[in-house]
Amino acid sequence: MTAGELPISVVVPTHDRSALLLATLDSVLAQRPPARELIVVDDGSSDDTPERLAPLAAAGRVRYLRQDNAGLSAARNAGARVATSEYLLFLDDDDLLVSGALARLAAEAARHPAAGMVCGGCLPFELEPAALDAAPPDRWRDADPAAFLLWNRVYSAGQVLIRRDAFERAGGFDAHLSPVEDWDMWLRLLAGAGGRWSPSPTLAYRQHAGGMSRNIARMYRYSLRVARRHLARLPAERRPAYRALSYQRLRAGHVDGIVRAARADAAAGNWRRVGEAARAWGLAWAVELGARVALKAHLLRRGRWRLPADDDALHADARHS
Repeated sequence: MTAGELPISVVVPTHDRSALLLATLDSVLAQRPPARELIVVDDGSSDDTPERLAPLAAAGRVRYLRQDNAGLSAARNAGARVATSEYLLFLDDDDLLVSGALARLAAEAARHPAAGMVCGGCLPFELEPAALDAAPPDRWRDADPAAFLLWNRVYSAGQVLIRRDAFERAGGFDAHLSPVEDWDMWLRLLAGAGGRWSPSPTLAYRQHAGGMSRNIARMYRYSLRVARRHLARLPAERRPAYRALSYQRLRAGHVDGIVRAARADAAAGNWRRVGEAARAWGLAWAVELGARVALKAHLLRRGRWRLPADDDALHADARHS
């Protein structure tokens, strides 16, 4: 690392997004101080991505890797394997880093050397980023991994600076959990090394029709899978309450979108997607109802009907977004 560089490897996985990719890379290359390295992992693009990146690679401004299409998680993991820095940041190929983002995240990480991850604020946009100088809401500081089960507080991976040794201990991204493999990663990092919130804007998160998060039925099903995986690791006494509240939050956060998507798919005659949405809708209500019944049974066995007062904060947290 040369003087003035931040000990950060920024990994940008990409697939057929050449029209947006260069703006994403520009937002990284404009950071001051700069990151030690910028790694682009081309996940089998069929567009002109190689040609567009060739000048940057030839000038040494990016490290360019190309692989057969294997998915977002595999591309992120491939970039991490060749990274040489103490910290990793995984930036999606349609998002933008805010000016000074890396410096702020690195400073917060230096203040909390035991933390496995530091998360900055996120400002969603559709066409052009709005003013990026306002601090977003402070949603967590010392993060309780159990509380993260109520919902994924991170919009996009580009908000998060990860200590590389913590990432390696966590085992990398799970390719079987797309498109919510990031939530699974945050939960594993928080359980292993804890995390911190940096109360300043870090990422401009692009919302558009091509975004992976638009398949809301799939997102619900895989979010439920992640929640189940991590709920099983909680102490038995805490599990019923967190299960009920987590499933409530997942249902509340997805069902309206599932219904809207089903209507749009029905209008377009995409009945397969309508069927997927209907199954996800039924599952959302069924698992929440089952979890509520199990929680009531758990409380009644202990001579209660509702959670004790010191658990009321969980209910408030589950309603907050």
